[in-house]
Amino acid sequence: MGIDRAFWGNEGFTPVYYLNAANRVDINNYNRAQNQGLNYIFQNTLSYAKVFGSHDLNIVVGTSAEKSGGQGIGGSIQDIPVTRIEDASLAFPTPAESQTFWGYEYQGTLASYLGRLNYNYKSKYILSATMRIDGSSKFGSNNKFGYFPAVSAGWVLTNENFLRDNTAINFLKLRASWGVNGNDQIGDFRFVSTVGGGRNYTFGLDDRLVNGSSPNAIANPDLRWEQTTQTNIGLDARLFKHVSLTFDLFDKVTSDMLLDIAVPGYVGNAGPIGNIATMSNKGVELELGYAKNFRKMNFDIKGNVSYVVNEVTDLGPDKEFLPGQTFSPQGLEITRTAVGLPVGYLYGYTTDGIFQTQAEVDAYTNADGSPIQPDAQPGDFRFVDTNGNGEIDPDDRGMIGDPTPSWTFGFTGKLEYRGFDITMFGQGVAGNQLFKATRRFDLQMANMTADAIDRWTGEGTSDTYPRLVMNDPNKNFSRSSDFYVEDGSFFRIKTLQLGYTLPRALNNRIGASNIRIYVSGNNLITWTKYSGFDPEIGGGSYGVDRGIYPQARFFLGGINATF
Repeated sequence: MGIDRAFWGNEGFTPVYYLNAANRVDINNYNRAQNQGLNYIFQNTLSYAKVFGSHDLNIVVGTSAEKSGGQGIGGSIQDIPVTRIEDASLAFPTPAESQTFWGYEYQGTLASYLGRLNYNYKSKYILSATMRIDGSSKFGSNNKFGYFPAVSAGWVLTNENFLRDNTAINFLKLRASWGVNGNDQIGDFRFVSTVGGGRNYTFGLDDRLVNGSSPNAIANPDLRWEQTTQTNIGLDARLFKHVSLTFDLFDKVTSDMLLDIAVPGYVGNAGPIGNIATMSNKGVELELGYAKNFRKMNFDIKGNVSYVVNEVTDLGPDKEFLPGQTFSPQGLEITRTAVGLPVGYLYGYTTDGIFQTQAEVDAYTNADGSPIQPDAQPGDFRFVDTNGNGEIDPDDRGMIGDPTPSWTFGFTGKLEYRGFDITMFGQGVAGNQLFKATRRFDLQMANMTADAIDRWTGEGTSDTYPRLVMNDPNKNFSRSSDFYVEDGSFFRIKTLQLGYTLPRALNNRIGASNIRIYVSGNNLITWTKYSGFDPEIGGGSYGVDRGIYPQARFFLGGINATF
């Protein structure tokens, strides 16, 4: 049983100040909040193990209960007669319009029942079966519980007589598995229409601001667990005493995905969360390793690579796509999710080079001679009329990139020789694209990256970067297009460490049992064609680089000593 009791809060004061006409505060503000939470988990298991001759049996059953809850209150007040936070308080009498107070509570529970059976016959035939029943308070009474079975089997061929004395194949195991996992990672009470505050409005003849509350979203009593069903077929092997091999084929289907449902604006509040999508991931994984001792040298290296095909297979009835990420204050749509395509694919217009001359502009016409891009001039992008309707319009947009890598790979290596050791770890991806959303094209006077120096300035100067003009009549920059999409493949040396362990005689002389000195570097080298700050973008912005601060290269040195 475990209990976590927490108290936290914050306090802030913004005084009146004046730096310049655009950077000033004329009315001070004081805010304060207090919060508390209590989490506990209570787990119980009962196990039974027995060997019956060549049969080895192990059974485990158990229960688990988890609960988390808490509450918080806070407030904000303006224009109080103090200049320091030490003198500030929420108790100062001020007009209601200058006061804001809030409070909240949260609660979540999870009840689970589990069982597992492991069976082993002569270390040759292995069987495992599990069953989980999980009930979550995040779902209504209609679908509160989810049922998640799994089964796996293995066959160790090298324990059979026909491979027992094989010198080339030292170990070989075939295995297969099938199982279902559940996901309830959504907000609390999303299946009901909870009421929230902050919807204040003016009523009456005196136009006084009145506190208001309203439903946060539409209810969905049929909300249920998201499920991921995965099938694996693979093998584990050790060959020629020094080579290790792991191979897997997998088919992973995520169904009843928990996503927000878009509703028309006239509804008046947010749509519910629902089980509205199915996604498939199929692929293969391979890991190879080699380890051997060469007299006083120890050598160990492992490399792995995986290939995956991602596809959305269902979005429910009458649903063509799900909107994704947007960019710029205008809400430019840059990702979508649609059936038959990868999840969160990059979305926009396709370009076909840059008009180099007025003759090329005049030649880009329909059969009747009308221009396809009437606002284009030399130096502008030639946008592709993908639907063939004779003009460039929103219906010409489509998939312009896939943010999900097709290939993921990495390696680790270690070499030891006469007290010296060197360790290296690297990783990378290939087959994915990134949307470089670091350019604020909605701000015409904003700074630009250095590649703008090589823009089109005349015939033949560039076929990839258009001309720069203040009003951008052809919308070269204000359209989401493949101009912003780049290859996201990379390989990076994540860690490189060099160490030296002092000889035993020297350790004994200074009274130590072991001393190791080391230096290491992280994120040392990155090979990539991506022109942004870092191809390994973070910040929860999948496939879209919004200028997230890049990972730092840093160096470390130290001593490990045991006395």
